[in-house]
Amino acid sequence: MDPSAATTPLGSANFGNAMQPQGPPVAPAMMLAAAGGGGDEDCEEGVFCAPRGPDEGCGKITFEAETQITRQPGNLLLVFDRSTSMLDAWQGQPRWQAAGGAIVAALEPLGSDLALAGAVFFPTGSGRPGPLEGCGVNATDPSHIDFTSGDEFIERFRTDALGAGAGLPYFPVLGGRTPLLAGLQQAQTVLASGMLEGVTAVVVITDGQPNCRWNAATANQIVTEWRTMLGISTHVIGLPGIGGLGPLGGPGGIGGLGGIGPGGGALDGTQVLNDLAEAGGTDQFITPADPAALQAKLQSIVSETVAMGFDNCNITLNPAAVVPDELLMIVEEPGVTEKRQVPRSYGWQLNPAGDQVAITGQLCDEAMTGRFTSITFEYACPEAPPPDPIPPLM
Repeated sequence: MDPSAATTPLGSANFGNAMQPQGPPVAPAMMLAAAGGGGDEDCEEGVFCAPRGPDEGCGKITFEAETQITRQPGNLLLVFDRSTSMLDAWQGQPRWQAAGGAIVAALEPLGSDLALAGAVFFPTGSGRPGPLEGCGVNATDPSHIDFTSGDEFIERFRTDALGAGAGLPYFPVLGGRTPLLAGLQQAQTVLASGMLEGVTAVVVITDGQPNCRWNAATANQIVTEWRTMLGISTHVIGLPGIGGLGPLGGPGGIGGLGGIGPGGGALDGTQVLNDLAEAGGTDQFITPADPAALQAKLQSIVSETVAMGFDNCNITLNPAAVVPDELLMIVEEPGVTEKRQVPRSYGWQLNPAGDQVAITGQLCDEAMTGRFTSITFEYACPEAPPPDPIPPLM
C-alpha cells in the first residue's frame, strides 16, 4: 500500500484507521458491517491497522444474513379431515368452521410467503358401500385444491360456491369417516407431481384417529420418505379432545370416533398421531387449545418454509486483503454455538487484487438458502488459531 495515497477520515464510508488508504468503492450487495479503529503500532483481531509493510494489516468484515437476504417463498400442502365429527363444536363453533377460519386468518397475511399451496381433503364423499362406507378419497374430486399461488389458494379455500358454508371445500362429508391413510396417499401423488422448489411443509389436520383400512407402517413410511427424500416436514394437528380412546363409535376418542387396530382392538389415536409426526420430523402432534392457537401455529409453520440467505455470492472487500493467502472465511450457523472456518476448497476464491471474493457451487447455494447467519472475513492475524472447518459439504 502506498502511504501517500488518498486517506479517509475515521467514521467515513470506508472502514479502518484515520489514515487508512482509501480502497475501491464498496459494492452494496453484501457489504454490511465491519470493525473499525486501531493504530499504527498494534494489530488486534477485529480492527484494521495502518499497514507497516506489504505483508501486514489485519481486521475483519462481517456480513449478516438477517439484513441482507433473499426471501425464497415456501410451499404448503394441507391434508384436511372432513369426517362427520368435524361438525361437532369447538370453542362455540363447528370444528370444521373454526379450523377453516383459522387457516384463512393465518394465511391471508402470508400469501406472498407461499410460492405454492394446495389442499387434499379426506374423505371426498360417502364412497364405497358396505363396511367402507364414508371412506372414499377420489383423486379427481373438485374439492381438492391443486398447487397454486398462495393468494389464489386462499381465495379458492374460502370460496363458498353453494352458500351457507356447504360449498366450502372443507365442509364435512355427511356420513364421512376418517380415511387418513387414503388422504396421505393422495397427498403423496400430489407432491410427486408438484414440481416444487424451495422448502415445503405438509400440515395434517384431523379430529379423529383413522378408521378406514389404517396401516400405521404404510402411513409412517410415506411421511418418512417425504422427509428423507424430499426434505419435507409433516406437521400433525389434532382437534380437540385428545384423550383416552374407547371402542369404535364409543366416547373418549379424538372427535368421539374410535378406530380399529390390526388386531381388532381400539387404536390409540394419540399414539397414532405422535408416531406420524415423529416420522415426519416434527417430534409430536399438536393440540391447539383454541382456533387462535391453531392460527398462530399455522403462521409459524408457513414462516419456517421461507428460506432466507445471502442475496449475492460475489463480495467486495474494502479494504482489500494485504496478504491474500492468509484471508480466512468464518461462518456462523443457526443452532451452532461455535464459529467455523470454510476452507477455500469448499468453493470460495479471492481475486489477485485481494478485494473480490467469489463463492461458488454448492457453497453459494447454501449461503443463499439460509445455512449461514453471518460470514466474516478475517485478515491475516487472528489472535487465536482459526476455528475448526465446517463439516464437508454433501
